[in-house]
Amino acid sequence: GKGIIAEIDIFLSNDEYAVVIEVKSKPSIKDVDEHTKRMGKVKDYAARHNDNRKYIGVIAGMVIPVHVRRHAFKCGFILITPSGDSMKLECPKNFNIKKW
Repeated sequence: GKGIIAEIDIFLSNDEYAVVIEVKSKPSIKDVDEHTKRMGKVKDYAARHNDNRKYIGVIAGMVIPVHVRRHAFKCGFILITPSGDSMKLECPKNFNIKKW
C-alpha cells in the first residue's frame, strides 16, 4: 500500500547497525532536514521487513557552515569532514547519536 522512496548516497551495515550517509559539497539546513525525513522513511521500510538494526545518520560535506553543523548535531547526526588528505568523523563531546 504505502510505497517508500528514498535516495541514499552511501549505506553501510552490519548485523547491529546501519549507517545512512548523505553527501553534499556544502550541506544546508534544508539538506539536514531532508536527511532527517529520509532516516524516518528508511527505518519505516526496515521495520516492515523485520530489520531491527539501529540506524545512524551521517552528513558528509567538504564545507559545512557553523550554523549547519549545530543544526546537524542537534538532529543527532555525525559529520564527516575533510582532514588533510583524508576525512574525519566529527561530533561534540558528550554527544548523543540519534538512533532510528
